[in-house]
Amino acid sequence: MSDVCKKKMQTILLTGPTGSVGFETLKLLLRQNDKYKVRVFEIKNRHTASKLSTFKNMVDIVWGDITDLECVKKAVTGCDAIIHTAAMIPPLADEHPDLAERINTGGTKNLVDAVNRINPGIFLIYTSSISVYGDRINNPVISVLDKINPSPRDFYALTKINAEHYIKCNMLNFTIFRLSAVFSPIMKPDPLMFHMPLNTQLEIVTAKDTAKALVSAVDKKMYLNERTFNLGGGKECRISYKDFLNGNFKIFGLNKLDFPETAFAEKNFHCGIYKDSHVLDRILHFQTESINDHFRLVAAQISFPKKVMTWLLRHLIKKNMLKNSEPFKAVLNRNIEMLNYFFNRKTRENALQ
Repeated sequence: MSDVCKKKMQTILLTGPTGSVGFETLKLLLRQNDKYKVRVFEIKNRHTASKLSTFKNMVDIVWGDITDLECVKKAVTGCDAIIHTAAMIPPLADEHPDLAERINTGGTKNLVDAVNRINPGIFLIYTSSISVYGDRINNPVISVLDKINPSPRDFYALTKINAEHYIKCNMLNFTIFRLSAVFSPIMKPDPLMFHMPLNTQLEIVTAKDTAKALVSAVDKKMYLNERTFNLGGGKECRISYKDFLNGNFKIFGLNKLDFPETAFAEKNFHCGIYKDSHVLDRILHFQTESINDHFRLVAAQISFPKKVMTWLLRHLIKKNMLKNSEPFKAVLNRNIEMLNYFFNRKTRENALQ
């Protein structure tokens, strides 16, 4: 076949390749090395260097800080498309809002500015978040047309909203995916576990399905350009947060979810189910895994001896987990400000009696 007939390989820049979604995206891109040349942009430290060492002969690694425009310009030069997953996520984003703004909003601004200076034709695929819709306990069905309304103190959501706004106002070629809950199969102690009300309705999406959507989007610019979509796992990925935790607890050997009722907040978080997640799936065909696939993936991470040990120590483990519950601390300390933030009126009144 002549060189004229050969299709030019696209160079794809992936930011955040060592995160859960970014890493799955990297692996999927490399499986299509006949179509794409892969470049990754990451800040260098012991963890990222170790995680990317396996791929050092397969990808072009650009080490740098996304808050440094010159580093970003170097990464962007020669690219055809950018998959932008790099971000500081909660709880760190909410604990360090200024740094989160620099990385999440400022880093995205640098990407946009670099693209406009180097090649405005570059297609940006940006991963935003369901958090931009705020508390949806009373109205859990979410459409992309719904009002942006972040919960109080959700600094992470604000960084995503600001980044979205900058992209829409300053880029020619982009699409924005608002990711629903992407849970890691590896359970770690996290105070945010108790921030989500137990009656929250979830539509999770696995990291693998998210990666499929992001990689598929590269060649679907004609259907995606200048549009915003809700990215969720679909009907087979819907579950209540209480049932989600119960399922995970049983797999880990922790048995029942038997925390005090006031361990969990009643408001001011986010998540829900997407009314329109099928719209993006019709274009990209990425929804292949279900909530049961997530549970199977979790189970695969837990060895039998570890599960037995967890079961033996379950009461102590859950006691230590409860110590991380900020809503519970608010009740114990009768902290009126935090009680107002986490709980509805009836619970507040009972806590203050």
